[in-house]
Amino acid sequence: MFPPPPSPPPLWRRGPDRHTLLLVLHHATVDGHALEPLLADLRFAYRARAVGGAPRWPAPAVQYADHALWLRRRLGNEDRPESPAARQAAYWKGALAALPPWRGLPDATGAPGAGPGAAGTVRFALDQREHRRLAAAARACSAGTGMVVQAAFAAALGDLGAGHDLPIGVPLAGRDDEVLDGVVGCLVNTVVLRVDTSGAPTARTLVGRVRERLLAAHAHQDLPFDRVVELVNPARQAGRQPLFGVAVSHLVRAEPADGGRWADAVAVAERPVPVARTAVDLLLQLVERRTADGAPGGLECALVHALDGCDEPTARRVVAAFRRRVTEFCDELNDELNDELNDEVDGGLNDEPADELNDLAQVHDHNHEVRVR
Repeated sequence: MFPPPPSPPPLWRRGPDRHTLLLVLHHATVDGHALEPLLADLRFAYRARAVGGAPRWPAPAVQYADHALWLRRRLGNEDRPESPAARQAAYWKGALAALPPWRGLPDATGAPGAGPGAAGTVRFALDQREHRRLAAAARACSAGTGMVVQAAFAAALGDLGAGHDLPIGVPLAGRDDEVLDGVVGCLVNTVVLRVDTSGAPTARTLVGRVRERLLAAHAHQDLPFDRVVELVNPARQAGRQPLFGVAVSHLVRAEPADGGRWADAVAVAERPVPVARTAVDLLLQLVERRTADGAPGGLECALVHALDGCDEPTARRVVAAFRRRVTEFCDELNDELNDELNDEVDGGLNDEPADELNDLAQVHDHNHEVRVR
C-alpha cells in the first residue's frame, strides 16, 4: 500500500552545529496524538546514542494491532441488531438524517488561480491569560475547553451566514484508556458534530448543545467514518469530505515527562511543514499546551482554508469572528461562574482560605475533564 520509507530519514546539515531532520509520516499510520510518544522514543534513542550506547526499549504494554483486533471484536457484526455496530449505525443514521450540505460562506471569495484542494493557513494564538479564561468558562458549564471552542466556532460561522444547522467534522482521539496513550498509530476516528445555533442561544445554551451532541458522538465513535458515509449516503464531490465542509481538531499536549530533553547542550525545535492540501473549506486546528502540573499554557491555532472558495482576507474574517465569539463566551460564562462562587462564599464558604477555594475549583475542573478532542 505504501512505498518503503527513506532509511534513515533525511538529515540536512545547515551549519556547523545546525541540522534538520525530516520525518515523513502517513496519517494512516500516525495521528496527532501519537506524535508525542514517537518524539519521546526519538529523544530516548538520541540520549542513549549521545553517550555511546544503544537504546534498550521496554516491551510495549499494547501495540496498535492489539487495539485494532479488540475494536473489531467490540463492534461485532452489524447484521445482528443487538451488536454495538448495529446500535451505532442506527444512531448515526438518525443523528445525520436530512443533513444539510455545506454551501460555504455567502460573502466568501476564492483566491485567483487557486486549484481545487489548494490550501492556505492563517496562524494565531490564544495566550495563557486567554487560555485560563477559556478553561474557567468550560468549568462554568461542566464542559471541556474543546467544547467551548467548537461552540464558539459554530456561532462565528453562523454570524457569517453559514446557517443554523452546521455539521462540523471532529476527530476523536480513540484513546479513552490510558494504556493507549503511548501507542504510536492512528487510533483517531472522525465524527460529525451537528450543531444547532438557532434561536440566538446564550453561550451556556450553545455549549450545552455541543456537549450533549459530542458526548453522544463519543459513545458511538467506534463505527468507522467510511461506514457512516455509506449509511448516510450524501451527495459526493471529488476531493471534498462528503458529510461536512468545516472541521475542528483539538490536540492537548502536556509538557513531556522527560522535559523534552534530547541531550546535554542540544536544543531541538519542531518545524511543522505547512499544509498544502485540504478536503474541507475550513479547518480550525488547535494545540492546547499544558504545563507539567496541568496548568493552561496557551493555545496555538491555525485556520486552514481551501483557496478555491476562501481567500486569505475571508479566512482572516473568520478568525476575527471566532476570536470575538471566544471573548464573548468567556465573558458571559466567567461572569456566571463568579456569581456562583460569590453565592457560595455568601452561603458559608467565606471561612475557606483563598488557596482552598482555588483547590475546589481545580478539583471541579478535573472531575469534568472529558477525553474528547
